[in-house]
Amino acid sequence: MRGLLLGCVLVLAGCVGGEAASVAEAQSAPAAPAAPAGSTQTPAQKLISAYLGVQKKLAADDAKGAKTSFAQLKSAAEAKELTGDAMLKQKLVSAAASGANAKDIDAARAAFAQSSDSLLDWLRREGNALGQSVRVAHCPMARDGKGARWVQTDAKVSNPYFGSEMLECGSIEKEVKAGGKL
Repeated sequence: MRGLLLGCVLVLAGCVGGEAASVAEAQSAPAAPAAPAGSTQTPAQKLISAYLGVQKKLAADDAKGAKTSFAQLKSAAEAKELTGDAMLKQKLVSAAASGANAKDIDAARAAFAQSSDSLLDWLRREGNALGQSVRVAHCPMARDGKGARWVQTDAKVSNPYFGSEMLECGSIEKEVKAGGKL
């Protein structure tokens, strides 16, 4: 029992440290990876980039920006040129629509959890279309202690479920290289 309690204390302690500098980093970070100059993104790259925009905005506690990024995610998931599982695309559209219509940041974060589950499925089935690695992160405290996963590009945790409250809470579980599958 003492070991379990000590483990919980260590997880909590790890989730609280160093957030001030990380909040500034998250707020100054670009919304999503840009396509190289002179090139355009594929529909799958637009989808993943739009999701990453939502992740960064929520990590920066930017509710208004997150709503805009959710609208971009919805558009990317609805694109006729986007190939892949139709049901999975519809799940992404539905979650993104909920986020775009969120009344507050808590509702946006709940919609993000649904978007994340769908994007993780996308990475399993379709793979990472970006020209860079993405990382799967996990926070055991998100969603009222149920835990939640999300995708980000940074090697350092940038928690969209807690933002500045506990920006670094969580861990990186896996890296998905460009062109790879989860």
